Amino acid sequence: MSKLPKVTLDRTPPPPAEPPPLDLAQRQVVAHTAGPLLVLAGPGTGKTTTIVESVVERLTGSAPLNPDRVLVLTFARKAAKTLRERVALRLPTMQAPWVATFHSFAFAVVRARAMRDENFRTAGVAKGALRLLSAPEEDARVKKLMEITNESNPQMWPAEWQRAIKTTGFAGEVRELLTRARALGVSPQRLADLGQAHDLPVWQSVAALAQEVDRIFDLEGVTDYADLIHWATDTANSNVWRNSLGLDFDAIYVDEYQDVDP
Repeated sequence: MSKLPKVTLDRTPPPPAEPPPLDLAQRQVVAHTAGPLLVLAGPGTGKTTTIVESVVERLTGSAPLNPDRVLVLTFARKAAKTLRERVALRLPTMQAPWVATFHSFAFAVVRARAMRDENFRTAGVAKGALRLLSAPEEDARVKKLMEITNESNPQMWPAEWQRAIKTTGFAGEVRELLTRARALGVSPQRLADLGQAHDLPVWQSVAALAQEVDRIFDLEGVTDYADLIHWATDTANSNVWRNSLGLDFDAIYVDEYQDVDP
């Protein structure tokens, strides 16, 4: 029997990528460490490169930060992957900072709290069974709930909206209103009050539906993107949970900020 060839894997880390040339404005951004900074620049001007070099400087400069205390956020998964890879190429032998999309970061925060907080929303969520719904899934659930609530309480929806209730298009519009309300921190009761104040009975109907949606979501341990941001913000604003979950970052960088909503 012939001997198998011996293979030795070279685990030597690759050398760091060479730093790119930066213009004066980029160097000023990289050197900035004192408080918030908003950088305005057009497409293709090197915004992402500037963020990468800023992160590298904060981790390797004269007063290096712990990578665990540096957060880098962006809007799209592809952009997060690119950022993560570019930082890793510049710092191949160091622990990388946390690079994520807004929603993946929010999901991690909410799930971490749910694992520790027995009183957080529901027992299902507290056991870590939190699941993020896609927009089509939520549309289907909203449509079904509208049909159920209309059958059990025909007076809940205005007469002129009765025919629309069973349509997918109307369900999408209702879901969009629910999403915007959650994103702006408008509770179902506040939405109902606004509907009454501005003579918008359909808003009052949606507010009643929102309470039912929240109840079902809690029972099933599911959430949507807007609710995710709401609960992550609530967690981060709590001194107790911010400290417990290690959310006190020394530096936070945001790329593609123009893509976020209010």
